Amino acid sequence: MVFFHAAEFSGGTVSFSRAEFSSETVDFAGAGFSGGTVDFSDAGFSGGTVGFAGAGFSGGTVDFSRVASWTQPPDFGSGFDMSRPPAGVMPPTATSPYHRR
Repeated sequence: MVFFHAAEFSGGTVSFSRAEFSSETVDFAGAGFSGGTVDFSDAGFSGGTVGFAGAGFSGGTVDFSRVASWTQPPDFGSGFDMSRPPAGVMPPTATSPYHRR
């Protein structure tokens, strides 16, 4: 289990590019995303639990637009609608590699 809960992402770039979220829990619950970029390009969400419940998105960019797989999407908590994400959250697009598999 990896905890990023209550972390503040407020500047710079954090890259989870090519990370594989396949069996363990990664917890971003309560984290704040208010600036900078958190990049998940080519990351695989194929198992395990990646949780963003209670995370605050108020600026910056959290980019899922080019994930490699999305068979086990992150849990953003109740009331989160990926079709209408908060400003700065970029969901997977139709051209994401996971759509071509």
